[in-house]
Amino acid sequence: MVIRLSRPPSQPGAVESSRTYTDYSQKDGTYRHVEVITGSMAVAMMARGGGGKTSNFRGLLCCLLMAAWLGLTESSGIKARKRELYIAGLFPFTGTHGSVGRGVKPAVDLALRHVNNDRSILPEYELKITFNDSKCDMAVATKAFFDLTYDNATTDAILFGDACYSVTGPMAEISREWGMFQLSYGDTDPLLSDRDKYPNFFRTVPSDSDYNPARLALLRHFNWSSVGTLFQDASQGGAARYGYAHNRFDSLMEKHTINVSKVESFADDPSTAIQNLRNRLATKLKLKERNEDHDIRIIVGNFAENMARKTRRR
Repeated sequence: MVIRLSRPPSQPGAVESSRTYTDYSQKDGTYRHVEVITGSMAVAMMARGGGGKTSNFRGLLCCLLMAAWLGLTESSGIKARKRELYIAGLFPFTGTHGSVGRGVKPAVDLALRHVNNDRSILPEYELKITFNDSKCDMAVATKAFFDLTYDNATTDAILFGDACYSVTGPMAEISREWGMFQLSYGDTDPLLSDRDKYPNFFRTVPSDSDYNPARLALLRHFNWSSVGTLFQDASQGGAARYGYAHNRFDSLMEKHTINVSKVESFADDPSTAIQNLRNRLATKLKLKERNEDHDIRIIVGNFAENMARKTRRR
């Protein structure tokens, strides 16, 4: 005698996962295999030995109950509770860089929805993020980080942020001591590329120094063999990033025999630096010196966005 329990697929085109039939032996009063088919799910229960008709009935009843439970969970969409992993987010929502944080937030929300709805990515976990306004202030960001760390209701998996160098660097050192990975979405400070000092730090944007090969390729494409450089120095607290990137660029130019004939820097106002570059060119033209190794017609700049606007007005 063969017993087969089945029901139609719950959706058109669904495939039943059936491989084996139940084999019930009337001779010795035992069943050897019972298979329950539930649309796209299949559960098998094995029972061996001669426990009599009562044990046979209990085994079959157990299979029926299991089939009913699987059918219920499949049709109602009941899922096991996922473990929640929290991301400590640092964003400059207010202040001079507030537009950066407010602009990034919708993208972060969308990314989390995509990850949480994709069963092939972290199927046993659900990512959540806590949004904290760092205000581009190291003290504010540090307090927010420790508040999240000591909150027993959350388990922070990663530190996400910041866009301001005054926050990202110190937080990268703190996260290293806590053994927590940090991912920045907007900080391009080349100093953060030091893997010995910041082993847990990663970012989704290139550093300022990573643009140097592209600058070199542009100069070589147009056969510009002599340039001047203009960069923002470290006088404006924490802006050493531009000087560091400039020094790397200078070394790269020397390696490829491109002459950097004039270097100028500034802190808050680029007017004087730009005028010095102009005077250098005017003097050359007045004296009719056509030495290509020292002529300045191409200026490579490295500075903050707000300083770039000031430079254009000069």
